[in-house]
Amino acid sequence: METVRVAFEGLPGGSAPSSWGQREVWCIGGPETVISLRGLVPLPPGTTVDDGARVLRDLVRHEAMRTRFTIGPGGSLAEQVVAAGGEVEMEVVPVVGGDGEATARGVLARYDERGVDCVNDWPIRTAMVVDGDALTHAVAFYNHLTIDLGGLDLLLAQVAGKGPATGQTPREQARWQNSPAGTAQSDRALRRWRTLLREVPARRFPRGRSGPGVGYRKLLHTSPAAALGAAVLAENTGQGTGNVLLAAYAVAVARLTGAATAVVRLVVHNRFRSDLAESIGAVSQFGLCAIDTGTDFRAVVGNAWRASLHAYKNAYHDPVQRLALLDSVSAERGEQVHTDVLFNDRRRVRDVPATASAAEIRAALGRGTAEWEHWPFPARTGETLYLHVDDTDAGTVFTVCGDTEYLSPEELLALPVVMETVIAEAAIEVLRAG
Repeated sequence: METVRVAFEGLPGGSAPSSWGQREVWCIGGPETVISLRGLVPLPPGTTVDDGARVLRDLVRHEAMRTRFTIGPGGSLAEQVVAAGGEVEMEVVPVVGGDGEATARGVLARYDERGVDCVNDWPIRTAMVVDGDALTHAVAFYNHLTIDLGGLDLLLAQVAGKGPATGQTPREQARWQNSPAGTAQSDRALRRWRTLLREVPARRFPRGRSGPGVGYRKLLHTSPAAALGAAVLAENTGQGTGNVLLAAYAVAVARLTGAATAVVRLVVHNRFRSDLAESIGAVSQFGLCAIDTGTDFRAVVGNAWRASLHAYKNAYHDPVQRLALLDSVSAERGEQVHTDVLFNDRRRVRDVPATASAAEIRAALGRGTAEWEHWPFPARTGETLYLHVDDTDAGTVFTVCGDTEYLSPEELLALPVVMETVIAEAAIEVLRAG
């Protein structure tokens, strides 16, 4: 394996407090958890190592790709430190067994195992797979502390020459967040959180109810029926497929917990805010929803829409203060209030025209597939259930991650089946009615 060193110098550098988006990622798992974004792409014929080095040099011109951190008292994420100059590395990895893609996946697995040292490591790792004289694949691994999915899309667009970066840099965000205006914004958002935390059911999944746990499990369920049905219901209700999927998740969670109100944390990208719209960094944060599921499913979709609007509005705040607020309200109530159920809609294209018939949706219910995947990270204290949503040509993909101390593998398997069933049945009813 060869290592190519790419130098940079003379760029804007300096330090600032960590931003809210950076702290949000840190609060999920801190230094013990590798949270990354990654990419693996085949390379067109004729791509050279110099081409890869040029792209890497363009990437690190952006602050998010040359940011490291200092750790404060109690393990807090203290400062973001942006380097004005330095040297990043790109690996050139020989193909193994004639399979460039498998070799590239092995590189990503090695990056996962290595972990992330946010104090000493650069937030980007790259590699190119070479087969003889030809490059076959490029691999990139990004520390989620410095960039989220929306920021990564913007970063790659900038490097491809599709316009200058115009959003706030992470250091500019932090300076505003520590201003009187930023403090007022956080306080307003957390007032809404306080109201919800005082009102929502505190109940969570009982530990050990399904026998000894085996740690976290990760399930991928691909559902063509959910994709087809969500489009029909979005058109019928005017609420969008994201709210249809959120409503279905709320119904499934309510069945698991036995509480008619589902308490769900949403990942909110925050880029509807004008100053963050073009920001290359980590600005996604959590909002909180309390969704009433004790009614007709189309009404639940409306409930999810109203709850999500409040979540979006109040997702821009200091997450460290939010965690302190959670402890304070729990002490006030005399019981721990849990917000350990997560919904993350990662789809880039969320709404498409509804084209399916009732018969097609019914037939699609029998074509769902499910498979377990390896969970590479340590279990995170206090987190029970995650759902990530993606779309592929085969249908909507539900990635279910759950703690088996609280949820059995059978319950994890059942959750996306409940979701696709309630969506499909409601869509079929709409189509048959008219």
